Amino acid sequence: MKQRIVSIILLTLILIPGVTRAQNAPEADTSRLSVALALQTAQGVENYLSAPDAYGTPLIIKLARQGDVKTLLSLAEYSKDGQFLLSTDKYGNNLFHAAKNADTVQAAASLIRRFYGAKAPRKISELVDARNTLDETPLHAQINAAHTDTFRPIYAYTSLKKKNDSAHNQLARLRGSDERIYAQHKAIYCQHIIEAGSAHGITLWQAAQTQTQYNPSMSQIAYSIGRVLPCLVN
Repeated sequence: MKQRIVSIILLTLILIPGVTRAQNAPEADTSRLSVALALQTAQGVENYLSAPDAYGTPLIIKLARQGDVKTLLSLAEYSKDGQFLLSTDKYGNNLFHAAKNADTVQAAASLIRRFYGAKAPRKISELVDARNTLDETPLHAQINAAHTDTFRPIYAYTSLKKKNDSAHNQLARLRGSDERIYAQHKAIYCQHIIEAGSAHGITLWQAAQTQTQYNPSMSQIAYSIGRVLPCLVN
């Protein structure tokens, strides 16, 4: 009987218009969700957070898109193992693809650290390097969405940064050597960086330049990418 009551409550929450639209009524949403979640088992909470809706989108991805960090952190308290943090929508977008702003990115990273401990760096790396069905990494998705504050916090966790830092260090050691050898090594390093920093042949820098015409503030992101990742500029 208790499980049936819980199921009815959850179904009602899903069907009530606006219940999961936390940006419109976050306080009310959090309250309703908390009542239902308090009656659930830990595994039930995991399923509730990660199960896709009729459109193939888990609740946790919706919250990331809304930038509702408060509700995200509140719901996480009911989780057993944080498996819901690895959820994706039907297009392969994870929390970092969907994050609305830098606060959401940092909240997602902090939750992964809380649940995964020593394994957290690898989990975060897997998520920030993952590509959705459009071949976008979270960095590409964020730039294509014209988000101006998410590049730096996501980039810090990527394998792209590791490759770029390594290339920079290697080339620094070669400066002053034979010009031809330096150019050859630079071309090889840049090719790897371009592959990691492109989606469908469009680099992060090119994507940011394109977004500038719709959101002028993206010009600063394009400038930052050009300075940090010079191999992507063409």
